[in-house]
Amino acid sequence: MKIVEDEHYTFCEYKQNVDKKRLECPLEKVGFQPLISSLLERILINTGIQVIAVSDNRKNGTQNHDPSGYMGDRGAPDLLLARNFTYYNKNKSQSSNVCDVEQIAVVEIKVPYKQYNIEQIKSHLTKVKKVIFTNLVKWVFFEDNENPTKTIDLQIGRIYKSTWSRNPAEHPIIWKSSIETPDDFLLNELGLPLNNIEAEPVEWEELLTFIKEFVFEKQL
Repeated sequence: MKIVEDEHYTFCEYKQNVDKKRLECPLEKVGFQPLISSLLERILINTGIQVIAVSDNRKNGTQNHDPSGYMGDRGAPDLLLARNFTYYNKNKSQSSNVCDVEQIAVVEIKVPYKQYNIEQIKSHLTKVKKVIFTNLVKWVFFEDNENPTKTIDLQIGRIYKSTWSRNPAEHPIIWKSSIETPDDFLLNELGLPLNNIEAEPVEWEELLTFIKEFVFEKQL
């Protein structure tokens, strides 16, 4: 069963959302955080796993919240994947689930011309066993150490800072794609045009499937 069909999040939709956000705020990763959060929520729907934005939480916490469970010495990640998470984790009387929080992974988001900071990855790994890095066009997965478990690239070539903030029409992201040839039934029986069809690249289905496997590994 394909996740891409189950969750109705197509590669075309993802590309359009990234390109739209690039037009709105190319230098601000905060503009892309809701996009990644939405993707993860749809992949992890009906799993009980929460996708929580924690990048604005202060290192020293607040009267109600202690971030030490997911925040290392390099600051908070952008997103936390967890079960039974509550902001009110200092006062047990405020939440019956405070002792049952299961922190599964954290997500670090950058703009496409930036790569991951290895020291930041190490810092996150002192708090959780799994880290997902994405700059929207590349996804890198870490488990237990700073050596990538898997890397999935959705673009051809590389984007540089000098061109990222320029006119997207002149400097577009070169997304990967796949071409499908219409089958014999469409050609012979229905008489449809012989044009090839642009399909989702294998990397997209691989990404959606691996995210779910990565998050659920040793969780089931």
